[in-house]
Order: sequence, then structure tokens, then C-alpha cells
Amino acid sequence: KKLNETYLKAQTLYLDQIKKFQKNFEKKQKKNLEELLEKSPDRLLEALQEIERNNVNNYEILEFTKNFRHRLIQKNIDENRELLNSDKYESILHFIEQLQNIEKNSPAIFDLKEKLDTQLKKQKKDKQKEFTFRAESYLMDLFKLKKYDKVIRLAAEILEMDETNTLAKSLLKKSEIKLFRATQKEVVATIKNTYPTLKAEYRKNKKDFVKI
Repeated sequence: KKLNETYLKAQTLYLDQIKKFQKNFEKKQKKNLEELLEKSPDRLLEALQEIERNNVNNYEILEFTKNFRHRLIQKNIDENRELLNSDKYESILHFIEQLQNIEKNSPAIFDLKEKLDTQLKKQKKDKQKEFTFRAESYLMDLFKLKKYDKVIRLAAEILEMDETNTLAKSLLKKSEIKLFRATQKEVVATIKNTYPTLKAEYRKNKKDFVKI
């Protein structure tokens, strides 16, 4: 019983010492890391990595360093607000990739990626609207000029981007009908023009022709 009591006291004393050591460590490191965050943020990540290498299995220390990683990310975000509020989307994407080297699972990075995704979708939609607006005008001009084959191609492109576009649907259908009729007329005209020649050729060389 006494042996157990002694063991428990020793264990409690040891745990208390560990806690004191950890508190002193955190207090000392916090001061150092705060200075780096304020004055030399480029060196902060290296310092955090070194602490983590030396405390791989220490959950509390790892949480301590993760907090500084999040703060470093936020500092970078605050210092680059002008870029993040611009339309330089490639530069923003590169900036986000750099932030992920600090901490991949950062809520702040997730928010930035979500915002960028929304902006890119809006930009794509705006470009589609601009293309459709210009294409519709050109489509009408082509139809008036009776360029039905070109109307069909352009209408198909518009409908790939916007399958509900009523103008493209209408002119596509009308152009297909008109092109079919025009093609029919051309075929009939070709037959009429070549018939006399074929008839004369038949009279000369009946053997070369096959009866159907």
C-alpha cells in the first residue's frame, strides 16, 4: 500500500513538473514566436516546424504551433487585401497555394477558395452573356444575308453555352428548313441542266448505261 502511495505521489509530482515545464516552454516560445510574427513572419514557419519536429507526440504543443500557423495565414491575408479584392484570379490562386504551405486545413484558406470559385463562376457567366449578346446580333445578320449554313453552326455554338436560347433555337430550325429547300432546288436545277447531255450520251452509248 505504501509502495503504491509513493508511486502515485511520484507520478503526480512528475506530471506537475511536466505541466510546469510545458507552461514555461509555451510562455518562452510564445514570446519568441510573437516577435517573429510581428517582425520576421518569413522566419516564423521555420521556427514552428522546428518546434513540431521536437514535439511530434505532444498534442498540446502541436495545437500551440497550429494556432500560430493560423495567425500567420491571417496576417498574410490581411496584408494582401488589395490583391484578394481584385480580378487578378491567377495571382490570387498562386497566393492561396502559397498559404497552403503554411497550413492546408485552414478555415481562412477554405473561405478564400470558396470566394475565388464564386468569382470565377461569375466571370465565366459574364463572358458567356457577352458572347451570347454579340453572337445573337451576328446570327440575325447572317440569317438576313441567307447564310444558312453559317447560321446553323453559330446557333449550335450558342446552344452549347445556353441551351434555352430561344433566338438560336428558332433561327437554327428556320435555317435548317431553308437550307434543305435551297439544296433541293440546286439538285433539281443540276438534274435539269445535265439531263439533255445525259440523254444525248445515252443515245450514243446505250451499252454503257444500266437499266433499273
